[in-house]
Amino acid sequence: MFIEDDYKNNLVSKPWGHEYLIYENNNLGIWILYIDEQERTSFHCHSKKLTGLIVLEGNVEVSFLENKSTLKPFEKVMIRRGLFHSTKSISKNGSIIIEIETPKHKNDLIRLEDNYGRQGQSYENKTKYKAKDSSHLWIEEGKLSKFLNYKFEIVNVDAESDLPNMNDNDICILLSGGFYNKSQQDVLEVLSVGDCFYYRIYKTINKSIHGMLDNTKVLILRK
Repeated sequence: MFIEDDYKNNLVSKPWGHEYLIYENNNLGIWILYIDEQERTSFHCHSKKLTGLIVLEGNVEVSFLENKSTLKPFEKVMIRRGLFHSTKSISKNGSIIIEIETPKHKNDLIRLEDNYGRQGQSYENKTKYKAKDSSHLWIEEGKLSKFLNYKFEIVNVDAESDLPNMNDNDICILLSGGFYNKSQQDVLEVLSVGDCFYYRIYKTINKSIHGMLDNTKVLILRK
């Protein structure tokens, strides 16, 4: 018997493939999505969630109401709240992507169109759950995780030097805390929970960062 919200131990079957949770805390959830060739997610938006997408394998086409863009492996996009979008695999063997949802709320979902008749429906229920096994990625603090040709590591950040051996193209996902600028006694966040950014971008904007909030943690994704 599966528990409906037990995403940690189950994967969720989708008409376009499947997805499963690889990390969560009180702020966000991070998922792996497998999208079959020429299949696509529903055309949907989230009213409360910020979404980040990072391509790991294959090429994808991310469509919006009036435009679209193609992403290759290790390219990413951030999608604001309320922005309708759909993700399609355009690779022969399908595509694998990471999805970051901030905050966690699977039923924060407005489906406008869907190739599989799910428009207007909420997130999949427990009838679509299947138990995960040891082959499915789960990221833990203090442990280096490997998946495909990538390495995942959670780092507690107290200073720039605490981002270990970073390369310009490494991707950072802010899990908790944040980086801020202080102006006239106001604390203004430059990077917030759920943001994903290349390390080279962090280096560029670092001069605008005056400090870090307590308990700042970053998930580093590198090849």
